[in-house]
Amino acid sequence: MQISKRTHFILSLSIVLLVFTSMLYLNLQAKSDDQNNPNIPNASLIAENLYIGVAARQNAVNQYGVNVVVDSLTFVNNGSEPINYVYYTLNTTYEKYYLGFTAKSEFKATLSYQEAEHGLFGYKTYIVYLNTPINPMTNQTVNFITTYSGLYTAYFNTTSGQQQVYFNFSMYPFSPYPIYNAVSKFVLPYRTFFSTYTGAPSESGTTLTYQQSVVTPFSEEYSYVEGTNNQYSSIKFTEITRRIYLNPWGNIRVVENHNLKNTGDIYLTSFEYKLPMVATNITMYDSIGTITKGTFDEEDGMYTINLENRAGINPSAIKKYTLEYYMPLDAFFSKSYSVSSIKMDLNLMDHNILTEELDTYLYLYAGKSIISTSILPDSLIYEEQSMVLYFHHSNVYSLTNYYLHLEYKESSYQLIARGLLFSAILFVAFSLYAMIRTKTKSRSEEDEMVREETIPETEMREFIAFYEELIAVRIDIKNLESDLSRKRIAKKNYSKQLKVLETKMKTTQEDLKPFKKFILNAGGPIAEIVKRLDLREAELISNQDSIKLYDDRYKKGKLPSKQAYNTLRTQMVDNGEKIQRQIDRLINQMKTYLI
Repeated sequence: MQISKRTHFILSLSIVLLVFTSMLYLNLQAKSDDQNNPNIPNASLIAENLYIGVAARQNAVNQYGVNVVVDSLTFVNNGSEPINYVYYTLNTTYEKYYLGFTAKSEFKATLSYQEAEHGLFGYKTYIVYLNTPINPMTNQTVNFITTYSGLYTAYFNTTSGQQQVYFNFSMYPFSPYPIYNAVSKFVLPYRTFFSTYTGAPSESGTTLTYQQSVVTPFSEEYSYVEGTNNQYSSIKFTEITRRIYLNPWGNIRVVENHNLKNTGDIYLTSFEYKLPMVATNITMYDSIGTITKGTFDEEDGMYTINLENRAGINPSAIKKYTLEYYMPLDAFFSKSYSVSSIKMDLNLMDHNILTEELDTYLYLYAGKSIISTSILPDSLIYEEQSMVLYFHHSNVYSLTNYYLHLEYKESSYQLIARGLLFSAILFVAFSLYAMIRTKTKSRSEEDEMVREETIPETEMREFIAFYEELIAVRIDIKNLESDLSRKRIAKKNYSKQLKVLETKMKTTQEDLKPFKKFILNAGGPIAEIVKRLDLREAELISNQDSIKLYDDRYKKGKLPSKQAYNTLRTQMVDNGEKIQRQIDRLINQMKTYLI
């Protein structure tokens, strides 16, 4: 069949258009992929307009064998465009020992970052985003913090009777940028005595300081250190199981099961870590009983464990024990209308010891419905009386933070079910009471009318409302003082908020007076309750004044010891809480007359 010229022209044009369109599509698709998955530019282009004017490295090894590297790098932009992010690379030689990374500004603000999908020359690379750009011809300092475990090793030399220690690491930051002035400090544990080391650093105590004027990008200069240390043995937690119970009556109970391994070559008799500053009633016990030699320093939260009344931990051995303590719920809890909120770091311990496996169980009482959570739990477990959120983390260190912001509310179904069950129990109890109760003479209509007249319901409702508002203001003042003591609020803001709350308290007390006077004049059982309230109020004011006076005497050094101060102050605070509970019961007793 012969094809006409017109048909031949149309077919040829269609083929050309198809090929052109396909090429254009592939080109656009490639550009789109590049935009959605940006690649790091060539290393030579990275350093074209940016260099490091000063690099200050501090590589500190703690007594338990974990080393923290802080690189304080001052970047200089000698280009014509502002720079919004910088790169930080890790040497693959040490990648298997690597635990974690974080970046902070010169003013210690945490910077956001992400790991690059394709690192520079195959090295692990982080892209760190700056809060403020580095403008042309200006500089900015950024702090990069990395942690490692396993680079510091030790063994006991039976010939010399000494524990030999070894450590090696990059002498200077492994950076894609040129460095024009570098200072590097290697700090080893207390009572380390050097025998050999790389190069000719200056030596001061347990610190070696290296200096170099120019460091080329991706420099692989290393420092090898050898010495002796008979003071400390390396340790690690092979496992910690932490159970956090949120109790509705005002406290948080924490129970932790620790498996502590001595990975060094020295017999271990004591160790320490930090607990939350608000921790109270701290106890430690094992299969034998209570370990009585634990001491808690309230100034910095340091908890020191001495195993004098137990056998120490031999090299390669594991010590299992349980740690239990309480914390005030209001330090982590807040509520707005029907929504409750918990904010806490699941890594409650601030320690210099590596934790290989951390299992955390957060117990909420049944009847809660989760609205949102900043950390997704690995599983959700329902027990008889609790809903449990389970979290698992590996290779946890003191610099590791797991900030949980959990919002939840009461489940309406659970509340109804609980209410029905409670009503059924009350119904059965009152029915039994009615069956055995001696029948009494009914009150006359006149008695009922007298009762209605002698119980001023309207005034009672107003009195109760203002009194509960007064209690709420008191709680707000207590929380405000707690925030100030924990340095969660500036003193200036504290003074402003305190003034507002004190004004509100004074106004509420004035509003309360006319209703109180009316109830007292009316007489009867309600007036007796108000009189008892007045007595409890006087006791509460006296208690608060005593605590303030006691604190002043302690600050002026007029008390015999800190232990005596802590013991008596705790008794005073407990007594104040007891008085407040009595006030709450009296208010609830008044409410029963309105039912």
